[in-house]
Amino acid sequence: LTRDRPSEDLPAPAEAVILLVQHAGAPAAPTVKKGDAVAEGQVVGEADGFVSARIHSSVSGAVAAVERRIGPNGRRAPAVVVKTDPAAPAAPPPAAGRDWRAMDRAAVA
Repeated sequence: LTRDRPSEDLPAPAEAVILLVQHAGAPAAPTVKKGDAVAEGQVVGEADGFVSARIHSSVSGAVAAVERRIGPNGRRAPAVVVKTDPAAPAAPPPAAGRDWRAMDRAAVA
């Protein structure tokens, strides 16, 4: 039903729940705490064990909580809850200076 429809940008939700388990293996360890400011793209969870991965914030805003929340599998998992601020800036590109938004598909793959 959506094959021929264009993508749309939607506004950020008032609150974003970023699960620290978005991979197989150990949950990421939170790198932020309640009250911290976070920028879109900033690391909020650091790999913490075998088969773990860094987790990045998908929104900018302030950390409202670091707590367990129910994930898509119905189980509680560690999460970073961010009260979003659409006016806040995104994180700067990585030190290497390569912005993935400007890269072609072959370079990203």
